[in-house]
Amino acid sequence: MTARRIATSLVMATAAFASIATSQAPLWTLEATEQLESTVVEDGPATTFGITAEARGPRGGHDGGDVDVFLEVAGGGENLDGATVRIALISEADPTQREEQELIVTIGAPLTASFFMPAWDSCQAGPCFEDFRLEITNTTPNTSVTVSGQVRATLRGRDQEPEPDSEVVLEITPLGVAP
Repeated sequence: MTARRIATSLVMATAAFASIATSQAPLWTLEATEQLESTVVEDGPATTFGITAEARGPRGGHDGGDVDVFLEVAGGGENLDGATVRIALISEADPTQREEQELIVTIGAPLTASFFMPAWDSCQAGPCFEDFRLEITNTTPNTSVTVSGQVRATLRGRDQEPEPDSEVVLEITPLGVAP
């Protein structure tokens, strides 16, 4: 009976150690940042941008990361009386993975919106790609708003340092107005 208790205790201690080891904070991060140029969004169909984040390196060796979008939305003219702007960040690989916000923009200080999406969680060997679509819709007739901001992609790892030649590349592509 004592040997069984010792064996059970050893198994539990090993499991606890493994749990602690996998919950450590990442030891390194790689980032890329791109500016979303100032864009006027008229009322009507969505203005759309494609976002591609790529994790490069000789092997996966990472624990995933995220893509963050930070936007500033301001009134675009005198005809602005509570323009409603809907913003969505959507994963192209899994459209159910999406974040949405709705802002009411008035004349005065710009409003901010932030979106955070996981990236590269299932990729084990580089290069790893994540594609997102950013849709900005002004739903208030006869108004316009100006949107600008920044997109950041962050890759994390638990090794002492990233593999040589590892990097994060980020690209923002204006896709125009949706039909």
